[in-house]
Amino acid sequence: MINRHLGLVLAGALSAATAAAQTQEQVVVVSASRVPQPSERIGSSITVIPASDVAARGAMDVSEALETVPGTHVARNGGIGRTAAVYLRGANSEHVIVLVNGVEVNDPLGFGRAADLAGLDVANIERIEVLRGPQSSLYGSDAMAGVINIITKRGKGEPRFSVSAEGGSYNTFREQASVSGSQGSLHYAVDASRMDTEGFSVADEADGNTENDGYGASTLSLRTGSAIGDSAEWEAFAQYVDEASDLDSSGMTKLGDSYSDTQDRRSLYTQGRIGLGLFDSTWLQTVKLGFASHERDYNSDTSRSTFDATMSDVDWQNDIHCSDNHTVTLGVAAQEETGESLSLGSSTNRFPEKSASTFGVYGEESFSIGDVLTGSAGARWDDHDTFGDKITWRIAPAYRAGESFRIKASYGTGFKAPSLYQLYSKYGSLELQPEESSGWDAGFEYTPAEGPVSAGITYFANDYASLIDFDYGSWTYINKANATTRGVEVYGAWQIVEACSVSLTYTYTEAEEDDGTPLDRRPKDRVALDLNTQPLKSLNLRVSTVYVGDRSDYDFTADQPVTLNDYLLVNVSTRYAVADNMTLSGRVENLFDEQYQEVFGYGTAGLSGYAGMEYTF
Repeated sequence: MINRHLGLVLAGALSAATAAAQTQEQVVVVSASRVPQPSERIGSSITVIPASDVAARGAMDVSEALETVPGTHVARNGGIGRTAAVYLRGANSEHVIVLVNGVEVNDPLGFGRAADLAGLDVANIERIEVLRGPQSSLYGSDAMAGVINIITKRGKGEPRFSVSAEGGSYNTFREQASVSGSQGSLHYAVDASRMDTEGFSVADEADGNTENDGYGASTLSLRTGSAIGDSAEWEAFAQYVDEASDLDSSGMTKLGDSYSDTQDRRSLYTQGRIGLGLFDSTWLQTVKLGFASHERDYNSDTSRSTFDATMSDVDWQNDIHCSDNHTVTLGVAAQEETGESLSLGSSTNRFPEKSASTFGVYGEESFSIGDVLTGSAGARWDDHDTFGDKITWRIAPAYRAGESFRIKASYGTGFKAPSLYQLYSKYGSLELQPEESSGWDAGFEYTPAEGPVSAGITYFANDYASLIDFDYGSWTYINKANATTRGVEVYGAWQIVEACSVSLTYTYTEAEEDDGTPLDRRPKDRVALDLNTQPLKSLNLRVSTVYVGDRSDYDFTADQPVTLNDYLLVNVSTRYAVADNMTLSGRVENLFDEQYQEVFGYGTAGLSGYAGMEYTF
């Protein structure tokens, strides 16, 4: 039934989105060229999720905040806090680099060095920038498919204290407290949050599993900085996350209940930054020192495994503002990652400490010709201590055709270095070569200065070569596959009346290996439709609908491919300002109690409800 109604839902939303136009405020982004620029000057495809949207949706973590982003799909191995893999434009999850204030979140000792969105709290987020397409020319390895940059709040004005609490289904409770503000040029923001839930079975209850698998996480975040005289400034950021999860067993048998399988994870992300402006800020130098650590412990009745990894990086970026229409960015970057692991069971398996380092030089020019043609072009050279060097490049122009229409395009190349596990584990190989990608997109946007509708459409195509995969014949990692992804991203927004608006995103994706085998967990059709109303000045109500089409997956127990059925989720959230400093919130998720799986064999939440309160002073 969902398939039959999809076309009608999409057609109705699109006709609404093209009936008139919506006024859009100018949004400044930093991810697309590593210097702040208005989004209307960017040729690449980028989506900005502000904190207000995250709050209105009631998102529990970053993965839920990404639901409406075109070209983006997230699949979790169970409920909140479980491994959450993000797929941009049909690419593998390890082909996306995830940053928090510029600090890389990707785990160096992960099998493919992918980032896990689980555990990334949203309480202190100012905005999330999702940049799609190959971005290695600016960000080096791992940015083959795009970049997700999470930017936390910066303090300003008088001291502001905030506390909030929420509770609901599955005995879920969240508490948060923060203080932020500024004194002269000094700004500060400190945030602490805690989440606890008894959860539901990680192994799907539909398969007869009944044990609840709990999750708990504590997050502490700090961002502060100050000016140094008239031409320099410093800033420091740190975030620590401590998580504990109950798991279910998988192994060589069907995923099922386990009362002893657990995971403990501790993550630390830090960065120090110094900026210096010379010649009336014509030349801006920025030096950044970053460090991240990941500690993971897996425990069961018969085994214990630990994985410890660190990543250190230094970046010296120079922005030379030649004119109002011309900025040149030149930089040097170096990164070192280390990892080791130990597994204790019937036998002892040790992965001794190994490391890898990369040195890179990058440059980009951002330009504009009048108010008509804008864009950027850049290139990067990286030298990896194992496989050698790689050159990547990108160009992203945008052309304004009149007051309301903008045509944009981009083409870029990317690469991904083999992970430490793929190189040095007993299944690894030092003969591995980097994965490579090339991709382009082109589309147009309709964003009038005045009017109730905005809309846009983008076609994308990406080719991936020398993909690293596990070969069961030789029981080792090899470069064995090529893949392509093709698709269309559509968005539209309609301000029906002043107090009511509707927005839509739709993505069609074809993702397959060169022999025609579809890539797992990538839906061809994905629709997100939001209805936002404000019947009273103090009351906001949002109805969010997400449709995800059929996806292929794999049943490793039966050693055969399977198909995950499509599903339709409807969530309702509301916020009511009782007073200027107090807000009540509530939401109902999976309103119609849809039964579905995001990953084969893993459970998902049914009909659930939550209520909370936020107080500021």
